[in-house]
Amino acid sequence: MLSFAKRYPARGAAALLLLLIWYSVAFYVRLARQAEFPLPQETATAFLRLLANQDKILDHSLYAHLGASLERWFMGYTAGVAWGLGLGLAGAMLPGMGRTLAPLISVIHLIPGLAWIPIAILLVGINQRTAILLISLTAMPPVVLSLQQGLKATPEEFIMLSRMCGEGPGRRFFKVQLPAALPHLITGLRLALANSWRVVVASEMVVGTGLGLGYTIMQSRWTLDYTTAFICIGLIVVCGLLAEHGFFGMLEKVTLRRWGMSR
Repeated sequence: MLSFAKRYPARGAAALLLLLIWYSVAFYVRLARQAEFPLPQETATAFLRLLANQDKILDHSLYAHLGASLERWFMGYTAGVAWGLGLGLAGAMLPGMGRTLAPLISVIHLIPGLAWIPIAILLVGINQRTAILLISLTAMPPVVLSLQQGLKATPEEFIMLSRMCGEGPGRRFFKVQLPAALPHLITGLRLALANSWRVVVASEMVVGTGLGLGYTIMQSRWTLDYTTAFICIGLIVVCGLLAEHGFFGMLEKVTLRRWGMSR
């Protein structure tokens, strides 16, 4: 813990501040409202018991709930990214189609993910596909918009140089414009991932899927198992940070190094 704090002083200070706030709020709630606000050590102990499968959450293991949320996240995010890349590339290759789609994508981007719930229920009913559809609709617009922005930001001298080398439009697009757009696209993918993770948790709360971190948090209001709710909130944060800063951080470094770019 001390070596971690010395190596990462800002992160160590943030962790200590979080613990201080947690204890302060917990003691205040316990004294002022006579409510059993979970303490950090109680949450850690319960988390270890869940990891060891000594306790269950709503008759299922912690791994089952986490796996269900990650599965919905992956399926919805993958579908949204596929739609986004397809529409973005189609709009770039066919300018008329791009101008037609731009207002529609912007409108979809402005609509909160949960606002699609009535339409999703009408289309696919109340089941796991509802959450997946909500996630994909939330993930798609940032991918399209970031790809279009990246393609527009391609330096004109790169395009002129490729023309002087005799490269055709297709080869120029895939060898010059698309690589130049990658930093913007990666940013869009990160935004789509963060947005979709929030939606998968919220959709599990609203739709009621029987399994998942969001569903567990929602049910804690009836079971009064707030310690488990805190554990699920912590897992939501950890999964989001690992995906955004771990995977995408590495992908961004590899991409920039591969194409000789700097940010």
